[in-house]
Amino acid sequence: MIENMNLTDITIIAGGYFVLLVTSGMMVNYILSKISGEPISRKIGKDAHDTGFIIGKCENLLILTFMIL
Repeated sequence: MIENMNLTDITIIAGGYFVLLVTSGMMVNYILSKISGEPISRKIGKDAHDTGFIIGKCENLLILTFMIL
């Protein structure tokens, strides 16, 4: 699979992973803050936020990887 990829394909895929990792947390926090009416940091504790953040990033990476495969 990788043998048939050119530099443009690799750049697009790497860019997709980068954009996914950078924006997914901000987007989820924004949406949840709008739904709850206050910043999400006031609703949940630091431990729950950190755990959810890590799990969410792993899920996003897996979904993108499976879509590419």
